[in-house]
Amino acid sequence: MTNDYWTTFWQTHARTSAMADPQTQVLRTLKQKPIQEAEWHSTLSYIISQLDLSPEHDTLDLCGGNGLVASEIAAHCHQVTVVDISPELLQAASKRRNNIDILTADMRTVEFPTAHFDRIVCYAALQYLTLAETTNLFENLHRWLKPGGVLFVGDIPDVDRQWNFFNTTERRQAYSKNLKAGRPIVGTWFDSSWLSHLASSVGFSSQECLPQPDDHIYSWFRFDFRCVK
Repeated sequence: MTNDYWTTFWQTHARTSAMADPQTQVLRTLKQKPIQEAEWHSTLSYIISQLDLSPEHDTLDLCGGNGLVASEIAAHCHQVTVVDISPELLQAASKRRNNIDILTADMRTVEFPTAHFDRIVCYAALQYLTLAETTNLFENLHRWLKPGGVLFVGDIPDVDRQWNFFNTTERRQAYSKNLKAGRPIVGTWFDSSWLSHLASSVGFSSQECLPQPDDHIYSWFRFDFRCVK
């Protein structure tokens, strides 16, 4: 995560939100209200379609939190390994399906064997990395995937639409204040062409930046990214 701020933030949030609803536990909210069931079902269906899963696939879910994404993925593949920095969130993930394995680790430093996974998903988490950390992560993601494997990175803050989010004087002032204090609101904002060049440079054979469907709750300032090894 951009620094220890995000590590501390999520570990603290996981402990203090243990009794909250599952969407609030992972801060998938809009105007402080958790995403509606129909909207979330649509999001899950979209993620599954992008991963193109088969029953024999082994899948990695990076920063998988409490397993809300992993539980749906697990219904379509052989095994899902969920990595997250919060043991409290992972406890919930481990109870969702029998073919979910959990690993408490930091996505910046976790290690897996070469060509170990058929599919990798990282949803709503890239923003907690710096550009340098993102570069290192993409090198690892390419190495961990089997030839022909698919990487789906979702819910990425779009730097070209940053001011769509900070769209009032108060929000912009809060953004500047928090940035100065080392507590960046949202985290890192990404340029889609930068990600495409990065994916190409580490060896992915194809890469595509995807606009989110309109019914995704953050579609007005985020995008998705899909690569094939």
